[in-house]
Amino acid sequence: VDAGSTDGTRQVVEQQLFPPHSEKERGSDDDDVVVKIVDYADGGGRGPALNAGVAASCGSLLLFLHADTLVPKGYDDAIRQALRQPHVEITAFGFRTSSRHGLVSRALEACVNLRSRALQLPWGDQGLAMTRSRFHALDGGFKPIPVFEDLDMVVRARSRGVYRGRFIKTLDLDVETSARRYAALYAFVVSNLL
Repeated sequence: VDAGSTDGTRQVVEQQLFPPHSEKERGSDDDDVVVKIVDYADGGGRGPALNAGVAASCGSLLLFLHADTLVPKGYDDAIRQALRQPHVEITAFGFRTSSRHGLVSRALEACVNLRSRALQLPWGDQGLAMTRSRFHALDGGFKPIPVFEDLDMVVRARSRGVYRGRFIKTLDLDVETSARRYAALYAFVVSNLL
């Protein structure tokens, strides 16, 4: 979903997915995976934009992925396998950053992965996947809140799942998220704590 980004993300996506003279949609090697760019200009934050993406999609499985996050090879099979399990409400990937700041990066990754696995609280940086029916069962999808729409969704899914004997599964595969947003955290830790 392109909600008016001005950082060049759309151009990068188009270059990678839609070479010149191609269709506006592209299937992968797997015929049931289709990638579309959805324009969203109604405002309201990321939550409503994500809901617009769901409305424009047609698949039974949904993957919410930040533009600066790369999925690992085999991601689609891992999601399908996990969501076939009746006790899985949502899946997310393990977390890794593109940073090579050594100890600080690894400590951040360890904390995120511990939170995700032990507390069942993955965030959007890890990619969130669920079935379309579970998405719609979560009170209309993402809420129009200014920040943490992903955390709000996960907390609602976790609460709903607990009462139905289901849980949020963090997969054994890691996504790689750009360290750009974490640069200030690295600088703070290095200058103040090390």
